[in-house]
Amino acid sequence: MRTIKKSFGDRRRIFIPLVVLILFSTIFLNAGIQAPAEAADYKIFKIDSGEGFDEIISRLETEGLIKSSSVTKIYSLLTGSAHKLKPGLYELSPHLSSDEIINRLTKGTDQISVRIPEGSTIFDTDSILSKAKIIKAGDLIAHAEKEPLEGYLFPDTYKFFLGSDIPRIVETFKENFDSNLAKLLKDTPNPQDILILASIVEREVPGFNDRKIVAGLLNNRLKIGMPLQVDAAVCYAKKLKNSEIESCLPLDTKIDSPYNTYQYKGLPPGPISSPGVSAVRAVLEAKDSPYLFYINDPATGKTIFAENLEDHNRNILVYLKN
Repeated sequence: MRTIKKSFGDRRRIFIPLVVLILFSTIFLNAGIQAPAEAADYKIFKIDSGEGFDEIISRLETEGLIKSSSVTKIYSLLTGSAHKLKPGLYELSPHLSSDEIINRLTKGTDQISVRIPEGSTIFDTDSILSKAKIIKAGDLIAHAEKEPLEGYLFPDTYKFFLGSDIPRIVETFKENFDSNLAKLLKDTPNPQDILILASIVEREVPGFNDRKIVAGLLNNRLKIGMPLQVDAAVCYAKKLKNSEIESCLPLDTKIDSPYNTYQYKGLPPGPISSPGVSAVRAVLEAKDSPYLFYINDPATGKTIFAENLEDHNRNILVYLKN
């Protein structure tokens, strides 16, 4: 009889907490984890390394991401999640229930993959990173006021966390630049000039062979003191004046800027994009030719060359008549 009572007592000690957990879970699922009545946009929530559990849950409630910090704390303790919240940056919303939020915080954050195409400007890169919610729009552009970045944000595929630190992002880009382009430029007499010319060629002409010819053609213009008259540089000048513009058309060749290569002779003061390895190699392997003019045939993408202005104007009529 004593054995039976002991067995029943053991069962009761197991049964009662189980009932309490089930009852609490039911109440929690129907009350505490429900998202607040007013929906809100997703926001970045950061957990710092070493931050305490109580502080994290309290901030979740303060920022309107959970309805009840008390219920969420109990839930986290009962499920064993309380000491598994991981540091990082999370994209959270009151649309999510508290259990979904806790699950995300225990799972940890994943890095976001973004591709920066060849010839991207700092404005393009800022837009790509901000649309992926890695940075806030304009933060990379603002950082460029402290140090020159154009030309050094090496085009490639990167992985960053949400809300990543701007200096760390810049360091990652520059490390990749050093790994890919610095070795190509280090033995050249004027590496900055090569980079500037490569940034122009990258934006102006597709195709490696045509780029080599255009690089030589631009060198011909520089040698005789002829303005480079590069449309891509004028577009960049316009973007510097107003970063919000979507298109540089109509082309303003009268804009007052040292990047206006119609008004100012020589190379612009800096790169107008971040070139890839191919564009840099094209400049390093610039091809000598008698050409001084070129246009791009919109129908075929082919580059059409001319030795003099008369032939150039004829090409314009033939290939750009529309």
